[in-house]
Amino acid sequence: MHVPLLSLDHQHFLYALDPRELPGGIRRKVRFLRPSVRMFCPAADEYLVSSFYKYPQRKAADHMQQIGVLLREEIGRVPSQAGEHLMVYTRRDNAKSWFADFKRTNHPYVVYSKEAQSSESNVVIKQVGTPDFLSDLASCKALVTTVGNQLIGEALTLGKPVLAIPEYGNFEQAINGFFLQKSGMGMTVASEDFSLTSLHKFIEQLDAIRVQVSSYSGSGNRLVMKTIQRMLGSESTIRVN
Repeated sequence: MHVPLLSLDHQHFLYALDPRELPGGIRRKVRFLRPSVRMFCPAADEYLVSSFYKYPQRKAADHMQQIGVLLREEIGRVPSQAGEHLMVYTRRDNAKSWFADFKRTNHPYVVYSKEAQSSESNVVIKQVGTPDFLSDLASCKALVTTVGNQLIGEALTLGKPVLAIPEYGNFEQAINGFFLQKSGMGMTVASEDFSLTSLHKFIEQLDAIRVQVSSYSGSGNRLVMKTIQRMLGSESTIRVN
């Protein structure tokens, strides 16, 4: 029907990525899954691949353009400042094993998880989806999180160093964590290796990591809107924030 088609997601990075610098097991999974990712949207006119990091791109994917994360409008309105608390985010039950380590440090923690809301010692637990989330992120000293593309992009935009803990068995998060560590804007620790020692190591490196984060500029919003305008054949019908 000659309707312009735009593919816009994060998952196509598995197709576009040149995986040669990744660890062997992950590299093989990328190559195995590459054809199925391509089937998500095999005949788009434009491919925009959203990611908080730059990855090496293979020549066969030259028609796919890397862009930054897509940011909520609220991210640009909330004031960012380095407070005292470390913000923790996890979607799984693995945070339970972290709480004992948190309580053995002198830092305050605001934890977002599936646990019931509570406050004990230096750890405040809130449920994911509460309205405080963005303000707690904008005012934290740093973020401790699983390695989802969107939240890390938002955190880096707000100038927050990130301690990334990939979910066990989630190889997409393992790739995200690999490139976060390589960028110098965060530290990545496997879930089975996370300990009080690794937490202290991250805290000791915060100043150096924050210097790297200060140069981050990863929003893809403007480029997405310009692409949509071009595909519509108009340069003025959509307001670009």
